[in-house]
Amino acid sequence: MSKYLRDGSLQYLTITEKELDVINNKLIQILEDNNKKISPLQNIQDKKIMSEGIFRVTYILRADGKGVRYFDYSEMKKEFTQANRIERLIIIMNTELNINTQHSLGKRIELHLNSTNDNSSYLIEDDDNVWVEGVTQEINAILNKFKNKNYIYYSWWFIALIQLIGVVGVFLFCLWLSSKIAPLLKIDNSPLFTFIGVFLLLSNFWTFIIFGIKSFIEKNYPQIEFKRKKSLHWIFQTIISGLVLSVVIYLLKIFLNYIKGGLYVR
Repeated sequence: MSKYLRDGSLQYLTITEKELDVINNKLIQILEDNNKKISPLQNIQDKKIMSEGIFRVTYILRADGKGVRYFDYSEMKKEFTQANRIERLIIIMNTELNINTQHSLGKRIELHLNSTNDNSSYLIEDDDNVWVEGVTQEINAILNKFKNKNYIYYSWWFIALIQLIGVVGVFLFCLWLSSKIAPLLKIDNSPLFTFIGVFLLLSNFWTFIIFGIKSFIEKNYPQIEFKRKKSLHWIFQTIISGLVLSVVIYLLKIFLNYIKGGLYVR
């Protein structure tokens, strides 16, 4: 790698066609600023420096289960807009020198945006530390404008809240179900034994349900979220969020009613 390098993870960003244009325009601006500095060079040695210093841009888009490498932004954006599901977008901008030396010398900028896992990151390197620091600040300033609220679903308190609601819900359901089953059993302390049996059974099911909830969150509220104008995904998210909120309020009301009236099994 080059002498100086800055990298970091990227989290909780929403990328639409508009944000994609902003990112690409910033990268093109960096490219043009660099190429202007070396374009006046004329002699043979300078021409070699010029060719090695020119930036190349590559876009790698994985959508609908297939990945394609693009060298033209408009073609990549067209596929980005038309695809049903965007899985990953990688933008690589590096100089001929960086390519020819297998990243040992020269300038390189990489953005890895992944909606299927948390492996999203940026990397900036060069032998000029001032350039590296400046570009890093510019890239971060742009990306910070695209922050979304999906961090809520990955916070410890949200997971704890889901766990609490689930446990309370299972507990209340067990109380109700055992009150219906116990009278049918001709054994001593049937309400207690029925409650324990039902609670143990349903608590094991809850273990699988919580994994399903986490999987649902990762799929529908990814850390890197790609949205397109034609996509109705945001409407689906709004509906789901409203339903979840309604269920939470309903369960809390039931719990408060039990507390108010006293928890007992008829």
